[in-house]
Amino acid sequence: MKKLKWSWQKITALIAGFFGIGTLVSCYGMPRGDSVEIKGTVTGLIDGELKPIPDISVYTQFDKAVTDEKGEYVICGYLKRDSLLFEDEDLDNNGCFKPMYIPLENDQVDVILEETTLEELLKNNEDNEDSEDQSE
Repeated sequence: MKKLKWSWQKITALIAGFFGIGTLVSCYGMPRGDSVEIKGTVTGLIDGELKPIPDISVYTQFDKAVTDEKGEYVICGYLKRDSLLFEDEDLDNNGCFKPMYIPLENDQVDVILEETTLEELLKNNEDNEDSEDQSE
C-alpha cells in the first residue's frame, strides 16, 4: 500500500509540474503580461576611477534587488510604467553615493552613481523631510 501511495504522489507532482503548478516562474510569480527582466551594472567614480559598486539597492514598484561584487543586478519591472531607484543603503561601507531615479525605458540599464559624503547625504535627507513637513 505504501508503494502505491508513493506512485500517486509522484504522478500528482508530474501533472502539477506539467501545468506549471508549484514551479518557479520568472519574476517571482505569474507575470502580469508585460513585465520584463531588467539587467544592468552600477558603477561610480571612486578615487578618480570608474569602479563597480556592490551592495546598492535597486527598486521597482514591486521588486527589489541588490548589486553583487561586480555591481551587477537583475530585477523585474514594467517598461514605460516603472522607474528604477538606485540607493546606497550601507552608506559609508564602500563609498557614499547619491540616490538616483531613472524611468524604465530599456531592459538593460547601466548607471554611474555620483559619490557624496555621508554628511551631505544626511543633510539632503533632513532638508527633504523639512520641505515635506511644510507642504502638509
